[in-house]
Amino acid sequence: MESLSLIKTDTQNIKALNELENLLDKEESGELLLEEESDRIELLALLIENYEKKHYPIKELDPIEHLKLFMEDKGLKQIDLVNILNISKSTLSKILSKRRKISVGIAKKLHLRYNLSYDILLADYELVS
Repeated sequence: MESLSLIKTDTQNIKALNELENLLDKEESGELLLEEESDRIELLALLIENYEKKHYPIKELDPIEHLKLFMEDKGLKQIDLVNILNISKSTLSKILSKRRKISVGIAKKLHLRYNLSYDILLADYELVS
């Protein structure tokens, strides 16, 4: 086995990902791994994670982006939320366009109905002026 070092390029990252996938496939098939292979899985995962955090950081979503993704995932339309939350189309439109914050009452209804996190729904975000 080739020695491991920090991943510095996309090519090295792809090579490490392929090696990790092969080792994980071997493990999943029920084949017993050597101790050095198990250690290598952990090291590859750490090296890949370190590289990808630096080169492909994941932007944190604001509450509205979370809500929109949730709606898309559940196949909910704006009218569905209007009915569920018992708010006007105008109010929901203002919330989804970031012209109005999600109120505690709306967050509570979303939490109770869909178990959405208060921390996510009530996190601070910039309003559009």
